[in-house]
Amino acid sequence: MESQGQSNKRLTTGRVPYPAFLTSTNTPLIHHHFSVRLGADFGVCLKLMAMAGFSLGSALNVVIVFNVGASSLGTQLLAYTYAGDFYPSTIRSAGVGFASGAGRFGSIVAPVLIGWLVSLNLPFKQNLIVISVAGLIGALAVTLINQSQVDSTQAKKMPALSAVICIVPPNFLRAIPMIKNRLSKPYLPPELLSRTIDWAITSRRSIRAFRQDPVSHDDIEGILDVARFSATGVNMQPWRVHVVTGEIKSLLSSAIEEVDNDPELSQGLEDSYEYYPREWTSPYIDRRRQLGWELYGLLGITKGEKKRMHQQHGRNYRFFDAPVGLIFTIDRVLQEGSLLDYGMFLQSVMIAARGRGLHTCPQAAFLKYHQVISEILSIPADQMLVCGMSLGYADETRVENSLVTDREPVSAFTTFHHNNKETP
Repeated sequence: MESQGQSNKRLTTGRVPYPAFLTSTNTPLIHHHFSVRLGADFGVCLKLMAMAGFSLGSALNVVIVFNVGASSLGTQLLAYTYAGDFYPSTIRSAGVGFASGAGRFGSIVAPVLIGWLVSLNLPFKQNLIVISVAGLIGALAVTLINQSQVDSTQAKKMPALSAVICIVPPNFLRAIPMIKNRLSKPYLPPELLSRTIDWAITSRRSIRAFRQDPVSHDDIEGILDVARFSATGVNMQPWRVHVVTGEIKSLLSSAIEEVDNDPELSQGLEDSYEYYPREWTSPYIDRRRQLGWELYGLLGITKGEKKRMHQQHGRNYRFFDAPVGLIFTIDRVLQEGSLLDYGMFLQSVMIAARGRGLHTCPQAAFLKYHQVISEILSIPADQMLVCGMSLGYADETRVENSLVTDREPVSAFTTFHHNNKETP
């Protein structure tokens, strides 16, 4: 987005940080620090070699020569890791090998050039000063490298981090805030990037049976940290999230089930808002019925088995045995437009979960019991329940998870307008 009068200055909106997100590391900063370190090492080489050309005493010259060797060798080793960052993962080994070969070619040529330099019978000091020019060229070249050309996500995180740990204390690294560079280039080639994003979207489905495998706090936090960058009108960011796990999740589920299983307690309860239409019409009623037939058919539940239907529906309130439950609320003063924003946020949560090998199930079933949920989780009265969501690893052995719903083709819901004509 460009501001008036400053077309060359890009504007990025601030997003409310997820609690404790400062524990992550600013990898672009680390990578830049890495290049500066390499440039500094080259600089140290040239300075030391230049100093060696002056009469500083034999003992000091020995120390200087030692440091020249250590600094140049250390720079060479770090350069291999650094160079690998600029090659796609598919050709990284070949690329680094080629770069290494070029360096070895230099190690062959350098003695020839230095031999020719010595044959000129120049003063010893001048010889070392001339040789140090190579370090100066290396320092400038490495420092001026365009950091935006780094290719690999992993290269941004691991090699640079491991190299910089010896330079910056770990406590300092933990203090560096994680900044999402929303203007950065993607880390993958365009074709692979599009396929990866498409897979994350199309592989998302509502899972109704989860394994008990725990989901790490880092994964939950990471998902929400990514989702907070969802589109939102005038940057309102209307979402509020309650994460329930362990004992509190069990307590919440039991409280809802107690009401749900008692007709006298559940009778008359209303949803926090009208999610479904008051009157069902085609094609929406047809799609709803088809989904019910397919799900109950897989579970062997026949028409009229109300008790089994109730039990299956009640599994919503156990988050389908997922280890993590998410409860989403919104400020009651906000209007329908903010619910559109919220839908995009929920989609981002589910897609970010897929990127971590996790599955989800968004659930409107919780709306009827918003009062119970608000009491257990101490949700203030000015917050309205939007929905719940189960988060965890899918139990692929369960038959209900074999359900894959159909989607209408693009031609069924899209009209292309071009040259004043409609194109189906």
